Amino acid sequence: MNVVTNIGLELRGCSNSQILDSFKEINLLMRSITKHLKLKIVGSAHKKFRPQGLTVCYILSSSHMVYSSWPESQTALIDISACTKFRNINIILKILKSKLQFSKSKISILQRQI
Repeated sequence: MNVVTNIGLELRGCSNSQILDSFKEINLLMRSITKHLKLKIVGSAHKKFRPQGLTVCYILSSSHMVYSSWPESQTALIDISACTKFRNINIILKILKSKLQFSKSKISILQRQI
């Protein structure tokens, strides 16, 4: 059977709120993560909310990745789903921490058979 792995990242206390709300910065950050995870982006869409907030969706060759932010509460959520088993999830947290400067994180991993 094939496996779909879902990773949910909750990042709280993000002190760099300008990056949380910047499509340009988040796009670079998410593309860096897909490169480290060896995932291929085949499409994307984004929505900038007013007065603040951002959602970016990436269609991957093996599923999807979604970033959503709430700068007013210094929070970002990232969901990654792919038909693979992820290794080195800690490198993702290091990349995110260097840019978003969060104080708390929670990781949820769910594997589903298809």
